[in-house]
Amino acid sequence: MNRNDIVNALRDMGLAKGATVMLHSSMLSLGQVEGGPDAAVDAFLDAVGPQGTLMVPVFGALGILTEIVKKRPDAVVSPCSKGTVAAIGANAQKLCSGHGLGKTVHGDSSPYTQLAELDGMICLLGVDQDRNTTLHAVEALLELPYLSDTTGIYTTPEGETREKTWQYYPGPHRDFISFERHLRAENAITIHRLGHAQVRLFKARDLFAIGLKLDT
Repeated sequence: MNRNDIVNALRDMGLAKGATVMLHSSMLSLGQVEGGPDAAVDAFLDAVGPQGTLMVPVFGALGILTEIVKKRPDAVVSPCSKGTVAAIGANAQKLCSGHGLGKTVHGDSSPYTQLAELDGMICLLGVDQDRNTTLHAVEALLELPYLSDTTGIYTTPEGETREKTWQYYPGPHRDFISFERHLRAENAITIHRLGHAQVRLFKARDLFAIGLKLDT
Protein backbone atom coordinates (compact mmCIF):
# COMPACT_ATOMS: atom_id res chain seq x y z
CA MET A 1 0.00 0.00 0.00
CA ASN A 2 0.98 3.60 -0.39
CA ARG A 3 -0.15 6.82 1.27
CA ASN A 4 -2.92 7.50 -1.25
CA ASP A 5 -4.27 3.96 -0.91
CA ILE A 6 -4.67 4.49 2.84
CA VAL A 7 -6.28 7.93 2.38
CA ASN A 8 -8.84 6.57 -0.07
CA ALA A 9 -9.61 3.61 2.15
CA LEU A 10 -10.10 5.80 5.24
CA ARG A 11 -12.45 8.12 3.39
CA ASP A 12 -14.42 5.15 2.06
CA MET A 13 -14.79 4.02 5.69
CA GLY A 14 -16.32 7.35 6.65
CA LEU A 15 -13.36 9.33 7.97
CA ALA A 16 -14.22 12.63 6.30
CA LYS A 17 -12.34 15.87 5.79
CA GLY A 18 -12.61 18.01 8.90
CA ALA A 19 -13.01 15.01 11.22
CA THR A 20 -11.38 14.80 14.62
CA VAL A 21 -10.17 11.27 15.28
CA MET A 22 -8.51 9.43 18.16
CA LEU A 23 -6.27 6.69 16.76
CA HIS A 24 -5.16 3.52 18.53
CA SER A 25 -2.98 1.45 16.26
CA SER A 26 -0.68 -1.41 15.43
CA MET A 27 1.53 -0.58 12.47
CA LEU A 28 2.54 -4.22 12.11
CA SER A 29 -1.06 -5.17 11.45
CA LEU A 30 -1.16 -3.08 8.26
CA GLY A 31 1.54 -4.95 6.42
CA GLN A 32 3.98 -3.24 4.07
CA VAL A 33 3.43 0.47 3.47
CA GLU A 34 5.55 2.53 1.07
CA GLY A 35 7.24 5.19 3.17
CA GLY A 36 6.73 3.24 6.39
CA PRO A 37 5.04 4.58 9.54
CA ASP A 38 5.53 8.23 8.56
CA ALA A 39 3.49 7.66 5.42
CA ALA A 40 0.73 6.03 7.48
CA VAL A 41 0.56 9.07 9.79
CA ASP A 42 0.57 11.41 6.78
CA ALA A 43 -2.31 9.41 5.29
CA PHE A 44 -4.46 9.96 8.38
CA LEU A 45 -3.64 13.67 8.30
CA ASP A 46 -4.46 13.80 4.60
CA ALA A 47 -7.78 12.03 5.19
CA VAL A 48 -8.98 14.55 7.80
CA GLY A 49 -7.40 17.53 6.03
CA PRO A 50 -6.15 20.82 7.53
CA GLN A 51 -9.47 21.46 9.29
CA GLY A 52 -9.38 18.02 10.90
CA THR A 53 -7.35 16.68 13.80
CA LEU A 54 -5.47 13.47 14.59
CA MET A 55 -5.03 12.55 18.26
CA VAL A 56 -3.12 9.61 19.76
CA PRO A 57 -2.37 8.37 23.30
CA VAL A 58 1.29 8.81 24.27
CA PHE A 59 1.40 7.76 27.93
CA GLY A 60 3.34 4.56 27.28
CA ALA A 61 4.65 2.19 24.63
CA LEU A 62 1.56 2.30 22.41
CA GLY A 63 3.05 1.77 18.99
CA ILE A 64 5.29 3.49 16.48
CA LEU A 65 2.54 5.70 15.02
CA THR A 66 1.95 7.35 18.40
CA GLU A 67 5.65 8.16 18.75
CA ILE A 68 5.77 9.66 15.27
CA VAL A 69 2.79 11.93 15.97
CA LYS A 70 4.26 13.01 19.31
CA LYS A 71 7.60 13.96 17.74
CA ARG A 72 6.15 15.98 14.86
CA PRO A 73 7.02 19.69 15.22
CA ASP A 74 3.37 20.72 14.89
CA ALA A 75 2.14 18.28 17.54
CA VAL A 76 0.48 19.55 20.73
CA VAL A 77 1.13 17.31 23.75
CA SER A 78 -1.29 17.48 26.64
CA PRO A 79 0.24 18.92 29.85
CA CYS A 80 -0.80 16.04 32.13
CA SER A 81 1.67 13.27 33.00
CA LYS A 82 -1.14 10.69 33.23
CA GLY A 83 -3.24 9.64 30.25
CA THR A 84 -1.18 11.96 28.05
CA VAL A 85 -2.19 12.51 24.43
CA ALA A 86 -0.67 14.25 21.42
CA ALA A 87 -2.67 15.89 18.64
CA ILE A 88 -2.05 17.54 15.28
CA GLY A 89 -4.57 19.75 13.54
CA ALA A 90 -7.21 22.42 13.95
CA ASN A 91 -8.58 21.16 17.30
CA ALA A 92 -5.25 20.11 18.84
CA GLN A 93 -5.08 22.95 21.35
CA LYS A 94 -8.73 22.60 22.34
CA LEU A 95 -8.30 18.87 22.95
CA CYS A 96 -5.09 19.09 24.92
CA SER A 97 -4.85 22.41 26.72
CA GLY A 98 -7.08 21.72 29.75
CA HIS A 99 -5.83 18.22 30.45
CA GLY A 100 -5.13 17.83 34.16
CA LEU A 101 -7.21 20.75 35.39
CA GLY A 102 -10.18 18.61 36.41
CA LYS A 103 -10.52 16.10 39.24
CA THR A 104 -9.93 13.15 36.92
CA VAL A 105 -7.42 12.34 34.20
CA HIS A 106 -9.87 10.76 31.78
CA GLY A 107 -13.20 12.35 32.66
CA ASP A 108 -13.95 16.03 33.18
CA SER A 109 -11.90 18.54 31.16
CA SER A 110 -9.94 15.74 29.50
CA PRO A 111 -9.10 15.22 25.82
CA TYR A 112 -11.34 12.15 25.89
CA THR A 113 -14.51 14.04 26.81
CA GLN A 114 -13.49 16.90 24.53
CA LEU A 115 -13.34 14.39 21.68
CA ALA A 116 -17.02 13.59 22.18
CA GLU A 117 -17.96 17.25 22.47
CA LEU A 118 -16.32 17.84 19.09
CA ASP A 119 -18.31 14.92 17.64
CA GLY A 120 -15.02 13.15 17.07
CA MET A 121 -14.38 9.56 16.12
CA ILE A 122 -12.32 6.69 17.51
CA CYS A 123 -10.34 4.49 15.14
CA LEU A 124 -8.91 1.17 16.25
CA LEU A 125 -6.40 0.15 13.59
CA GLY A 126 -5.36 -3.46 14.03
CA VAL A 127 -6.22 -3.41 17.75
CA ASP A 128 -9.39 -4.13 19.71
CA GLN A 129 -11.39 -2.41 22.43
CA ASP A 130 -8.78 -3.42 25.00
CA ARG A 131 -6.69 -0.50 23.66
CA ASN A 132 -9.56 1.98 23.68
CA THR A 133 -8.46 4.55 26.27
CA THR A 134 -11.72 6.49 26.03
CA LEU A 135 -13.43 3.67 27.93
CA HIS A 136 -11.46 4.89 30.96
CA ALA A 137 -13.32 8.17 30.60
CA VAL A 138 -16.63 6.32 30.89
CA GLU A 139 -15.36 4.64 34.07
CA ALA A 140 -14.25 7.96 35.52
CA LEU A 141 -17.56 9.69 34.76
CA LEU A 142 -19.39 6.82 36.45
CA GLU A 143 -17.01 7.11 39.44
CA LEU A 144 -16.78 3.34 39.64
CA PRO A 145 -15.71 1.97 43.04
CA TYR A 146 -12.69 -0.02 41.85
CA LEU A 147 -10.95 3.13 40.57
CA SER A 148 -8.31 4.80 42.73
CA ASP A 149 -6.35 8.02 43.18
CA THR A 150 -3.15 8.73 41.29
CA THR A 151 -0.54 11.45 41.62
CA GLY A 152 1.46 13.05 38.83
CA ILE A 153 2.44 16.41 37.43
CA TYR A 154 0.80 18.82 35.05
CA THR A 155 1.62 22.18 33.58
CA THR A 156 -0.85 24.98 34.23
CA PRO A 157 -2.00 27.35 31.45
CA GLU A 158 0.42 29.87 33.02
CA GLY A 159 3.34 27.49 32.44
CA GLU A 160 3.82 26.38 36.06
CA THR A 161 4.57 22.71 36.73
CA ARG A 162 2.67 21.31 39.71
CA GLU A 163 2.09 18.00 41.42
CA LYS A 164 -1.53 16.93 41.68
CA THR A 165 -3.64 13.96 42.76
CA TRP A 166 -6.51 12.92 40.51
CA GLN A 167 -9.47 10.75 41.41
CA TYR A 168 -10.99 7.74 39.65
CA TYR A 169 -7.87 6.51 37.90
CA PRO A 170 -7.94 3.10 36.15
CA GLY A 171 -7.37 0.16 38.44
CA PRO A 172 -7.08 -3.54 37.61
CA HIS A 173 -7.42 -4.81 34.07
CA ARG A 174 -10.99 -5.06 32.82
CA ASP A 175 -12.53 -6.96 29.92
CA PHE A 176 -13.00 -4.05 27.55
CA ILE A 177 -13.14 -6.40 24.56
CA SER A 178 -16.65 -7.50 25.50
CA PHE A 179 -17.86 -3.87 25.37
CA GLU A 180 -17.90 -4.09 21.61
CA ARG A 181 -21.08 -6.16 21.64
CA HIS A 182 -22.94 -3.13 23.00
CA LEU A 183 -21.66 -0.95 20.14
CA ARG A 184 -22.70 -3.61 17.64
CA ALA A 185 -26.14 -4.00 19.22
CA GLU A 186 -26.77 -0.29 18.61
CA ASN A 187 -25.23 -0.31 15.11
CA ALA A 188 -22.75 2.24 16.42
CA ILE A 189 -19.59 0.71 14.97
CA THR A 190 -18.33 -0.14 11.49
CA ILE A 191 -15.61 -2.69 10.82
CA HIS A 192 -13.42 -2.58 7.74
CA ARG A 193 -10.25 -4.04 6.27
CA LEU A 194 -7.12 -2.02 5.50
CA GLY A 195 -4.17 -4.02 4.30
CA HIS A 196 -3.94 -6.92 6.75
CA ALA A 197 -5.54 -4.89 9.53
CA GLN A 198 -9.08 -4.87 10.82
CA VAL A 199 -10.25 -1.31 11.37
CA ARG A 200 -13.00 -0.33 13.81
CA LEU A 201 -14.51 3.13 13.49
CA PHE A 202 -17.13 4.70 15.75
CA LYS A 203 -18.17 8.02 17.28
CA ALA A 204 -16.88 8.96 20.72
CA ARG A 205 -20.31 10.44 21.47
CA ASP A 206 -21.93 7.05 20.85
CA LEU A 207 -19.38 5.34 23.07
CA PHE A 208 -20.26 7.65 25.97
CA ALA A 209 -24.01 7.38 25.39
CA ILE A 210 -23.90 3.60 25.37
CA GLY A 211 -21.33 3.20 28.14
CA LEU A 212 -22.95 5.59 30.59
CA LYS A 213 -26.34 3.88 30.41
CA LEU A 214 -25.01 0.37 31.03
CA ASP A 215 -25.79 -1.31 34.33
CA THR A 216 -22.45 -1.15 36.16
